[in-house]
Amino acid sequence: QGKVAACQEALRAVAEHMQPLCAANPQDVQRKLAPLEEAELQVAMAYGVASLYFSRLCMQGIDPGDHPIKQELERIQMYFKKVRAAKEELVVREEAKDRLRVDAEAAQRIVKHYTAAAEAATQRMLVGRRQGGEPA
Repeated sequence: QGKVAACQEALRAVAEHMQPLCAANPQDVQRKLAPLEEAELQVAMAYGVASLYFSRLCMQGIDPGDHPIKQELERIQMYFKKVRAAKEELVVREEAKDRLRVDAEAAQRIVKHYTAAAEAATQRMLVGRRQGGEPA
């Protein structure tokens, strides 16, 4: 009886946690998410449903290892890995873009510094010529 009560309490917690998402219009939720976030949500919801069915089979005394739900869970886990890989690739791209931006800013500072130094040298040379002497 303790396991059943614990299971019921866990299901209540899941239902309470999912209530805001389930109450929202799917198109509204979809509009607010980036494509990668939407993929994460879809995979997570599919995994949640499949896991609940897996649990139901266990509670009925059916071995889920021989049931097609086992293959479905493995397929969904493969999609989890794909979404995670895409997310990591996106982070790497963003970091690379930031590094390029920082390098471009540093290059700009260096060019400004040497341009100013060259202009100062040119000015000294012109002043030296006007005064009739050799360039400084």
